Amino acid sequence: MVDDNDYLEGYVQGFAAVMGASRPLPPVPPQPVTRPGRTAFQMGMIEGISKGFQRKGMDAPEFVKPLIPVQPAEPLRRRRAR
Repeated sequence: MVDDNDYLEGYVQGFAAVMGASRPLPPVPPQPVTRPGRTAFQMGMIEGISKGFQRKGMDAPEFVKPLIPVQPAEPLRRRRAR
């Protein structure tokens, strides 16, 4: 189970997804302000993916940002099953 408030774990998983789990982890940047509709874990994952692409000498892909849809959590909770 993933802790949604764990920025560091998101960063580690995002970096490992691009570079592989055996690569040493670079210094972790300070946690940015969490965007509306995202969790600290998601923000860490986005930062980790971006850092992994930078380490490979590539531009961070634009698909990383829309990968996790930005939706307020409250309307999702109010939805009813049909």
